[in-house]
Amino acid sequence: MKASWVIYTYPYGFQSVAPTSADYDFPLGYIWIINSLGVAYSLSSVSDTNRATWILKQPDIIYNYGTGFQVNIIGDASLINVTTSTPPTIVIPDGVVISAPGVGERLIREIYLDEHKKLVAKYDEEPIG
Repeated sequence: MKASWVIYTYPYGFQSVAPTSADYDFPLGYIWIINSLGVAYSLSSVSDTNRATWILKQPDIIYNYGTGFQVNIIGDASLINVTTSTPPTIVIPDGVVISAPGVGERLIREIYLDEHKKLVAKYDEEPIG
């Protein structure tokens, strides 16, 4: 099954391997995603001797589109609304920002799955600031 991830209010990164106790140089709560496996880990603690403890992080919301594709959302689920349109649209609250080279930072307004099963983000035309 293919999956896309929406991470809201957490620092995160996509990695190719699982984290180890030697992966300590991240902020607490950091989300480590292995997209090829569809799993995520969260950094729960770092010891005085720089040993990290990572725990498996289940998505707060999973939207399964019944087509071999799902969207995993990690974040404050109460702030995210999903429409019943076909395909469904994930409505994002104010304050979520996309940053892309050449276009700057912009507020995201919604995220949806297109006809090719790709996650598409709609954002404000005007850059922030």
